[in-house]
Amino acid sequence: MSREQDRRLAAILAADVAGYSRLMGADESGTLAVIEELQERILLPTAEGFSGRLFKSMGDGFLFEFSSVVAAMRFAVKVQHELQKWNETRPAASPVELRMGLNIGDVIARGEDLFGDAVNVAARLEGIAAPGGVCISEAAMQQLGDRIALDVEDLGERALKNIETPVRAYAVRSASAPRPVVASADKTLESEQADPGFRSYDFASERPSLAIFPFRNIATTSDSEFIAQGISLGLQTLLVQLPNMFFVNACGHAGYRDGSATAAQALAHMPVRYAVEGSVQQVASQLRVNVQVTDLKENTVKWASNYDRSVDNLFALQDEIARSIAGALSVELIGGHMARDFTGGLDGSKSWEHFLRGINYFYRMTKSDHAQAIPHFDALAQTHPNSAIGPCYLAVLYFYAQRRGWSHDPDATLSEAAKWARRALALEEGNNGLGHAVLGAIALEEHKHQEAERLSHIAVGYRASCPFAHCQLGITQTYIGEPENGIRNIRNAIGLRLAGPMPMELGALAVAYRDNGDFDLSIAAAEEAIRIAPEYLDAYVTMTSDFALRGDIEKARKTSEAILSSEPNFRISDFVERQPYLSAEMGNRITTALQTAGLPG
Repeated sequence: MSREQDRRLAAILAADVAGYSRLMGADESGTLAVIEELQERILLPTAEGFSGRLFKSMGDGFLFEFSSVVAAMRFAVKVQHELQKWNETRPAASPVELRMGLNIGDVIARGEDLFGDAVNVAARLEGIAAPGGVCISEAAMQQLGDRIALDVEDLGERALKNIETPVRAYAVRSASAPRPVVASADKTLESEQADPGFRSYDFASERPSLAIFPFRNIATTSDSEFIAQGISLGLQTLLVQLPNMFFVNACGHAGYRDGSATAAQALAHMPVRYAVEGSVQQVASQLRVNVQVTDLKENTVKWASNYDRSVDNLFALQDEIARSIAGALSVELIGGHMARDFTGGLDGSKSWEHFLRGINYFYRMTKSDHAQAIPHFDALAQTHPNSAIGPCYLAVLYFYAQRRGWSHDPDATLSEAAKWARRALALEEGNNGLGHAVLGAIALEEHKHQEAERLSHIAVGYRASCPFAHCQLGITQTYIGEPENGIRNIRNAIGLRLAGPMPMELGALAVAYRDNGDFDLSIAAAEEAIRIAPEYLDAYVTMTSDFALRGDIEKARKTSEAILSSEPNFRISDFVERQPYLSAEMGNRITTALQTAGLPG
């Protein structure tokens, strides 16, 4: 093959100026001059210092080639650091931030230019990176190894636009993008150690932060209340899957629902910038839906629209509104379509009614409501056999019933959850990742750790802002011996729930903190779980082991008495056998701690 066109292995780094359109709109000539200065002053000399080269520039975008991932990563860290210093000399209102994507693979060289999937993947990874950060492929991550100390977050498998196979991605935080700790309504957190960890949030600074509120029903009939609630929940099921958006569910906020609080008041102590509000009015078979997105920081309406539709077109309306919101916030959609076309295939008034009534019951999170949700999703599964929507929700409904003790036959209920989850995975249309999360949880219980981790990562890839998916990934990481990663993902899950954490999430966080040696934080999380759910036995057991492991035997014995009072037949061996640790060492450690506390073997 000629020198003008050959193949070689290369590390490709794509860089893009964040907010380029905004900067150009404010000062076109000034922005062009700044980007030229950025290229000449920082990018080119730094690349040369790491034996790299710029092989393509596209206005606000740059593509670099390096002979190794290590050199490319050092270039990225150096550039972000230099850019941070440069911004200190520039106007505070117009900082220049770069997003970067890094990949390694075969490239085709034609003259000075490079082509191939390695280049395309790097460019797509740059698109999902945070401003000031780097997104790196699994292939590059393996090459990097531990040769550079980095703070890395596993993003799971991501569907990238025009890339046939999902790519597992990692977010690498540079010196210019430290992980923030944001205060809750209760107090300001100056460090992670100052708080048990379940009140802090760390997504909001990286992605557009959005809360969706329950839509108001202004119809004359009370029966249409479920339509207003259902539309807002339907939008939630779409927006929760966007990978570039930090999303919290405000639909359960009591103060807003009863009219005693505005959106700004309800979110005053939350790291959320945008609020989605709306109203629904039904007259016969016609709907009028009004929606607006408010920028709470600027106190301005970012986007607003109204829609007049037939009730038969409700799913198309949900898709249309969600696309408009995403566009208003400049959020890139997954693979060029909205959340894997979540409502694709559902049509007709009966279908939308089953869906809206089903998710209304589902999100109330009680035994009786979940029992009422099942027939609606079962009807969708029967009438739309090629859609994964019904199976996805049936899988998680049966899983919750088994996990929360709502079933008279737990084994049969778990089998039902697995059956529907497998059916969901076999269907592409409407697949929203819930089936992956459920099968991941079941695989973990069966000690199939590698499979559990794989499925949990896929679930998070589908559902970027889903508490259930993030929590399940965190639980899996804890039991395979990575409690630090488990803590991060469980905290992320809790941070996505505006209405407050669930007892099971707090219990999982307590376990992860304990296994990481943070006994005080574990005790605080367990106590909060018990406050919310006094019957939550596992939280008492975790707290007992915490006291014993830190040498406070008197408190350990006191909490062990509470366990035996609630469950006289409690046995350490039965409890430890249910803990799906990859290594027997942690199970032995817990056994010894509980024996020290006086619990029977």
